[in-house]
Amino acid sequence: MRKIILSCLLLGISLTTYAQTSLFDLWQEASEHVNIYSYGLKPVKKDPCFRPDWKRKRGTKLEISSPTIGLLKKMLEDVESEGFQFNPQNDTLLFHVHFCNWWIPCDLVVKTSAGISHYYEPPQEESFKIDSVMRAEYFFISSILYYGDNSAFTDFFRRYVILLPDSDGRYTLVFRIILKDGKIMTPSEVWKIADVYMWEGNYLTEEDIIFLKKLSHYYNKSDLNRLENFSRTILLLSLIHISEPTRPY
Repeated sequence: MRKIILSCLLLGISLTTYAQTSLFDLWQEASEHVNIYSYGLKPVKKDPCFRPDWKRKRGTKLEISSPTIGLLKKMLEDVESEGFQFNPQNDTLLFHVHFCNWWIPCDLVVKTSAGISHYYEPPQEESFKIDSVMRAEYFFISSILYYGDNSAFTDFFRRYVILLPDSDGRYTLVFRIILKDGKIMTPSEVWKIADVYMWEGNYLTEEDIIFLKKLSHYYNKSDLNRLENFSRTILLLSLIHISEPTRPY
């Protein structure tokens, strides 16, 4: 009987410890050992054009500058202050950060099997605010990479990436962390993505619709209501039978 009580107490201590782990601390711990996938644009030989390209770096550390990590910490603390929760024992967390320039994060999507929060920095305001909408680009990127499908995302990237000469270093960083039995599964996965642009709904071709329909098994019904200007994608989404996908941990 004493052994059972002691085991329960130890389990309670373990669960409490993980439950108190902040999103930022989880980010810091998982960033020590990651695989990084860099998606960018590569110049074509003897041609002024660029083509989408990607490369992988295994077993490295995710390095982020001090000013940036401080802003990310503030954003993640705001997410938690709004009651955002995850399962500390078995869950998949996805952090989708869009950078306005090389070091300033301006949009944040945090996604788990239980829900999603979208944060943004309003123009001419110093504080971060929670928002209920998200851009179509963020919806598709977070939906695909939540399941770690590099092949599907590579196809998506090659179709929708554009090169903006005045982008001022804008890019997206996606960080995927898997928790199993209360432990971080290593290595975690990171995607560094060049600026991605989705066409306006009025310009979606039949080929686009067929392509995005193939990705529909990644879409989550609860995320659809967060899409910015839902009418922009209603043509696409009305043609897709959306069902809840099998969730990762």
